[in-house]
Amino acid sequence: MYRLALLLIGTCFAVQSALASDAGADFSLRAADEPAPSARPWDKGASFSYQNTDGQASWLTDAVLKAAYSWDQKFTAKPGQPEFQAGSIRWNVNAGPYLHKLTASQKPQNDRGVSLSLGGHLVPGGSATGAVTDLDFGITVTNGRKLTQGSGTLSSSYFDVGSERQMLSVATYYQPEDSGHSDLVYFFQLGAKGYSDNAYGSQNPQVNGRVNGAMGQVQFSLAPLGLDPKKHQLGALGFAPMISLNAQTQHDTSATGGRNAGNHRLYSATFSFPFVNNNDQEYSGPVPSVDIKRSTGADLLEGRENKGVTSITLSVKY
Repeated sequence: MYRLALLLIGTCFAVQSALASDAGADFSLRAADEPAPSARPWDKGASFSYQNTDGQASWLTDAVLKAAYSWDQKFTAKPGQPEFQAGSIRWNVNAGPYLHKLTASQKPQNDRGVSLSLGGHLVPGGSATGAVTDLDFGITVTNGRKLTQGSGTLSSSYFDVGSERQMLSVATYYQPEDSGHSDLVYFFQLGAKGYSDNAYGSQNPQVNGRVNGAMGQVQFSLAPLGLDPKKHQLGALGFAPMISLNAQTQHDTSATGGRNAGNHRLYSATFSFPFVNNNDQEYSGPVPSVDIKRSTGADLLEGRENKGVTSITLSVKY
């Protein structure tokens, strides 16, 4: 597990150095695909995490290596209105392997494969002193393998199955005009996805088949010390703690094979204490973070059954 993740990290840095002269190309190693309305604005980088879930310890590895090409499309500013900021769209194409692995768990995870996505990040034009908002949209296709639980006498065993998924997504960030006038900052994130998830080759016939549906998410986040980690230093690292409340609902519109269509809801509250590298010249090593999370509900796309979970995650990001 760790040798594969370290290989991804090494490959990422090597190729990024080789392409440093090309302004349009970029290689990045991330912990999750974007757009993700549950992610913090600076939540980037692969991670190795120690996770304690309801008293049971496990190790979690998240790595998404992307070869990306992006280009900007800028709108024309309105003449004679210096306070008006012109909008822009950054288009991007991403392709590369991913790995999400959870070990020593009652429900282990080992998702790996390749993904291809096309999307954009829209910053609309408007007043420089008004509310802050942006919009992410895209389409992502993944193909790989994942672990699924057996049935009957094999219910305690997990087996590899083929997995493919297509997803349309849109997410928006909104920070009201009156937020951020002091250190206290709050904002909202909304997201919607349409998904088509297919599993095949499992010994458990209830796993095989395709499920189509739609999902909606809403998140409220509060940063009591503001969003600028440079204002709060611990050595070469800055920090900006955050409290987030998240709610999502999934509705399956159709299902084939042994899979059944249903509705799934998930609610969570998270206290995050991430560190951020403020000065690359003074510090270039891994960056730690701590997340304390309580969640209840089910998530079809993450393979989570309906239950309540309390977790403490210690992550080291690169």
